[in-house]
Amino acid sequence: MKLAGEERFAKTTIPLLLEQLRSAPVNQLPMYAELAAPVAKGGAVKDVTEILSLRLQDLPTAAKVKRVEKVLKQLAEG
Repeated sequence: MKLAGEERFAKTTIPLLLEQLRSAPVNQLPMYAELAAPVAKGGAVKDVTEILSLRLQDLPTAAKVKRVEKVLKQLAEG
């Protein structure tokens, strides 16, 4: 995930990061979301937000929902 934060690697790594968020098991999604938020920049913020918003309904526990909602709030604040 840290490589996605590096400008020279972003073009290659951001699509991989987005795919990871799309396909992550629900029990790991909050952790991946928390790791992805700091490196999401520009257009990636919109994509990460859309993916997390769609996957929010799949989360099995209130704690996991709360963690992802916190990440969504961080992304919205910029």
